[in-house]
Amino acid sequence: MTRPLLTPERLDEMLEGKKPSGTSRIIWTAGSIGARIGRSEDFVRKTLAREDGTPIRYLGRRLYAFEDDLLEFMRRDEHEVVDGPQSP
Repeated sequence: MTRPLLTPERLDEMLEGKKPSGTSRIIWTAGSIGARIGRSEDFVRKTLAREDGTPIRYLGRRLYAFEDDLLEFMRRDEHEVVDGPQSP
């Protein structure tokens, strides 16, 4: 018997409705993480993933983050992250 390929989207579908209350959804890929916080994929890979205390995790070569942890991290004033040139 052949099983269907497990993709991040398929995993999310399988786990939908089975999350205990208070848990956060998983955001897969640097592009999706960047889209959620209004930043570029390069920013996520080259800057955010390297910050101290970052919520970005790796599974193999894939990046992911728990949405609640990511948003809480971005709300902190403790870190100074720059995405491209700044205007005066």
